[in-house]
Amino acid sequence: MSSKKDREQKLLLFLSKKQTYMTSEELSNQLELSRKTVYRIIKDINEVFPEGDLILSEKGRGYKLDYEKYICLGENVVNKSNNFSPTERRDRIMEELLLYSPKARNVNELYSDYFLSETVIFNDEQLIAEELKQYNLELVRKNRTVLIKGKEEDIRKAITDKIQRMNIINVNDLKNHADLNFNHYDVLYILDQIKLIERRLLEKTIIQAMYNYVHEQKLNQC
Repeated sequence: MSSKKDREQKLLLFLSKKQTYMTSEELSNQLELSRKTVYRIIKDINEVFPEGDLILSEKGRGYKLDYEKYICLGENVVNKSNNFSPTERRDRIMEELLLYSPKARNVNELYSDYFLSETVIFNDEQLIAEELKQYNLELVRKNRTVLIKGKEEDIRKAITDKIQRMNIINVNDLKNHADLNFNHYDVLYILDQIKLIERRLLEKTIIQAMYNYVHEQKLNQC
């Protein structure tokens, strides 16, 4: 990966995780780049968007992504980067919430890989809540966070069913393997680490595809 390509991807990735404006000084410190380099990268990225800047700037506040454009671009990228159907997407979201229970997840972070509108997210939550009822579990939404509430044994059963339906791993095989000596919490920790790796790989793929789009637009303008 070229140094320039790496810097552009790092900037897009960093801004994609922030909901507020970031000053050039903050970006410079976080990305370990000079402020001049930060300005140049933002200028280069914005030049390829004829309908307006992807990275917004406001005097005295700094820079942030235009999320409407970012989501539109992300939808195209995600469609090319993975083949998740709406059902598969909800399965993955539900699995992640179950593994995270009883803690709450930020909605923006939870859905950051999918680039969905609020309407689609709301519909997903309604369907997930309905499915959770068979396990006597409740999906609780509070402001911009969401969590699954219920008894631990019900959460365990839902996790086991969901993971084995998705053909990720046979939980019972792991727990019952004498050589491994895994208990239920060992298995959940392993699954949580697998999900973390999955998310990082998908995140990298999305940002890579976004960079490729930006680069292609630059070439087309030559």
